[in-house]
Amino acid sequence: MEYNPNSALVINTLSDFYTSYIPDTEKYLEYAIKGISLDIAAQDSITASFVYLALSNALVQSGFVNEAEKYINTSLEYYPDNLYSEYVKAYILFAKNGDLFDLKELLINALNKDSTRLDIMQEVGKICYFLRDYESAYMYYRKFIDSKEAQNLDIYRGENAKIGFVFSKMGLAEESEKLFMDFKNYADNDKSVYKDLSLAAYYSYRGEIENAIEHLELFSQETNYHYWIILFIKMDPLVDNIKDHPEFNRILKVMEFNFWSNYKKIKTSLRKKELL
Repeated sequence: MEYNPNSALVINTLSDFYTSYIPDTEKYLEYAIKGISLDIAAQDSITASFVYLALSNALVQSGFVNEAEKYINTSLEYYPDNLYSEYVKAYILFAKNGDLFDLKELLINALNKDSTRLDIMQEVGKICYFLRDYESAYMYYRKFIDSKEAQNLDIYRGENAKIGFVFSKMGLAEESEKLFMDFKNYADNDKSVYKDLSLAAYYSYRGEIENAIEHLELFSQETNYHYWIILFIKMDPLVDNIKDHPEFNRILKVMEFNFWSNYKKIKTSLRKKELL
């Protein structure tokens, strides 16, 4: 950025850094907004598509659903074959209508365009998991795990609890346990705001209710996290064991309050900059 402040490549890389490696929704949105301040006309259509994709994804993660839909459509206008944009749009539409079945169908359509896309494959598996269709989830997760191991890829470790849960439901106890142990190691070493949420899910699955509630309480003190947490946590099978705990609903209300308070702060800032 210091040497080349107008580089779309640099800005997209920084956007990706703050969504994938050191998650920070505000920083992600900051760099995504810088992306559209570039001379888009000077970019090729694929680069422009990814600039608008980053902005759309950053906006929806911060709760700006309508604005995100506008920019994801722009991204697809520049590059209709952008499968990243296609599946982000599927999630944006879910944020509007709450229809998991529609989301699953849209993700399958994207995967059918490129069956080698492991990122979309695990997304389909995840939605089947949320639908509690564990047989279908297993079909996608099995392909995902086998392909990942065949290519020696160390990706999506944060999803191993969901995958382990599905494998357990399918009677694959040994594989399930291996996945859960890897997930626990991942969570213990996680430096992001999501560490306590991951540990809450892990301890809930293990039936260690008070430990799970304690970590969920710690996570509720954060503010800078994805909108997807608010949308999906109530339907997550991993937290079934703590849903009846008297503190669970109270903590969720705190999380929602903190998220929307942060949303209002970001909205005020964006309006001052005339970006909304």
